[in-house]
Amino acid sequence: MAKITEELLIDALNCDKIVYSKGLTGTLILGKLQKIFTALPKYFTVTDHDIHIITSSEIVKEMEQIKSIVPEFVKGGIVTPDIIVDIMTSRSLTEMKTTVKKAIK
Repeated sequence: MAKITEELLIDALNCDKIVYSKGLTGTLILGKLQKIFTALPKYFTVTDHDIHIITSSEIVKEMEQIKSIVPEFVKGGIVTPDIIVDIMTSRSLTEMKTTVKKAIK
């Protein structure tokens, strides 16, 4: 199901780049799950490959990898306890990565 969703979203984005000159926001509903996407052709051309659609299992895997290295940051004194709470309670991969990068800097 995840692969079908990924392929469908990629096809929809590629089609939208050509057909909707003013952009398009769409929602794909799969049971209780919803995938929302927006395609703005003024930022993306047909040959643009900067759009990456990944499955939720890949996101969960990356989040678990980040959570697994947090104890090493604690042992090294790189991250404060409040940052650890922010990392462990992050709801998105982007939020988690941003918090970790800021803490390391």
